[in-house]
Amino acid sequence: MKSQYFWMMLLAASFLFMGGVFDRGWLTDEYSLFFEEYFETAGYYTLLWTLFKMPPQQRTHDARVYRTTRNYSCFD
Repeated sequence: MKSQYFWMMLLAASFLFMGGVFDRGWLTDEYSLFFEEYFETAGYYTLLWTLFKMPPQQRTHDARVYRTTRNYSCFD
């Protein structure tokens, strides 16, 4: 939780949540469609920005651990 990537993903999730608030109609306004699309676009761009900014070692760390620890002995 101390990494900057966590906070950037949390920001992206909050943008997407706000887009969902306007999408569901919980907040209605004359410009609610604009705000919905704006927040969703900002959330997706923030998420992509985070993933491209993250070093490849950190993106694949969990996948490498998973590949080395899985066990197929139950299929033998």
